Amino acid sequence: MEQVADEPVVAAAVDWSAVAGAVPGAASFGAVSAACPAGLSPAQLPDLIVATDRLISHLQAVQVAAVAEFSLPGRSGSMQ
Repeated sequence: MEQVADEPVVAAAVDWSAVAGAVPGAASFGAVSAACPAGLSPAQLPDLIVATDRLISHLQAVQVAAVAEFSLPGRSGSMQ
């Protein structure tokens, strides 16, 4: 069955309060990526917002760690 782009696919299938409270990772990224905000209830929307914010913060922390590692002497190596 082909999925229609505007069709809400995860509104009923996802426990958004659990996703919002979970450690950011592949499962929460998958749920957030597939979410259709227009298909969520008013109670689910804040949980989606919290989940996206936690994922963004997690990814920024990983990025900062990578930049810090890259800045260490000898870690950047030859870029050619």
